[in-house]
Amino acid sequence: MPLTAYFKKIVSFVPRGVWFLSLSNFFTNIASTIVIVIAPLFLTNVLNISISSLGFFEGVVESSALLARFFSGVLADWMKKYKKILVVASAMSILSRFLLFFSTTIWGVFGARVVDRLGNGMQASPRDALVGHLAPADKRGTCYGLRQALTVFGSVVGSGCAFFLLSFGAKNYSFMFLFAALPAMTGLIVLLKGVQEPPFSQEPSVSSESPHKTKPLFCWKEIANLPANYWLIVFMIFLFMCSHFSCSFLLIFSKEQGVPEVYLPFVLTVQCLFTTMAAIPLSKLADRVDRRVILGLGFIIHIASNVILALSGGNLFLLFLSIALWGINVGTQGAFLSAVSDVVPKHLLGTAFGIFHLVSGLGVFLANVVVSVLWARYSPQQAFLSITSISFLGILCLLRTKPIKPNGAANNTVCAPVSGNTSSN
Repeated sequence: MPLTAYFKKIVSFVPRGVWFLSLSNFFTNIASTIVIVIAPLFLTNVLNISISSLGFFEGVVESSALLARFFSGVLADWMKKYKKILVVASAMSILSRFLLFFSTTIWGVFGARVVDRLGNGMQASPRDALVGHLAPADKRGTCYGLRQALTVFGSVVGSGCAFFLLSFGAKNYSFMFLFAALPAMTGLIVLLKGVQEPPFSQEPSVSSESPHKTKPLFCWKEIANLPANYWLIVFMIFLFMCSHFSCSFLLIFSKEQGVPEVYLPFVLTVQCLFTTMAAIPLSKLADRVDRRVILGLGFIIHIASNVILALSGGNLFLLFLSIALWGINVGTQGAFLSAVSDVVPKHLLGTAFGIFHLVSGLGVFLANVVVSVLWARYSPQQAFLSITSISFLGILCLLRTKPIKPNGAANNTVCAPVSGNTSSN
């Protein structure tokens, strides 16, 4: 099927709100990628931060988004205002670019990055919950795949922008950070103009025990009674992300393997191109088969990626092969998102994604800490191989779980609380 016909087919059933939300993420990710590429170079080249300190720095910065991911999801379910939270989060990301522009110390960069990641964290849960509300039940995986594909393609464009900035910017990092504010502001405009709140007339807004009282911000009974399959998915994403360290380490390792600094953005370009190409087909497949097939494929590809990365030994072909496999592996994450939407009632989607992203971020934080310690004490190769063992554990756990089949029925449930025996299998 020609590429244009393929995308025309997708356009025919993907809601307008999902498209504009995906486009907003596309522009936002251009800005984020520029910062992701340039920030570690600024820290190591200008502020002379060590590799071990970089790992701790990245870990703390990423962990700053953890609680934001959870509370923004809970708040979105309570307020029924997903778009407003996304607007505030986008504004925080724009603010961080201006803070980076004025930063001249490690602590200044640290504060700006924390603001950026807080904004990023606030977006994650309401964004994915909003897709779950807008997507047709039988095309949910494809909608999440499209959102991921356009978001990651923003990283491809952002990498290209970073390349030109590094090539012709005379290492003026302040200007580069300021430039990153432009696509971020474009993303905010697209969000404001193109995305509407979904109707919530059929959603429960009060507790079943006290129909005349406003529903409390936290309903722990509902959270505790989320379906068992949901908690299995949460555990699987924790194992999945425990083997996914920051791309800053990929950039530093690629530089040590002989990739010139000016070409480092192409490391992310290769990864993101393969994620973009893989996300929609894999997510469409996840709409048709047991989602464990896609999840298991992700673990297997990630094992291969890390092993090849550790054994590359200065061979640029093997280095970029491992990065390409890493990108395909990231493209399998849409199966996790659609699985959450399958098994969780709509009125709890924000909360469910909040917990999901909280646990996911915790896994990334642990991966960054482990890799930085092993890198400093032994070698980067030892760090990559050691972190791979977690993926083997993930496969073993996946084999012991029940089938996770696509099913839109659970997401049409509006009663609360959800029974502990509820399952979308």
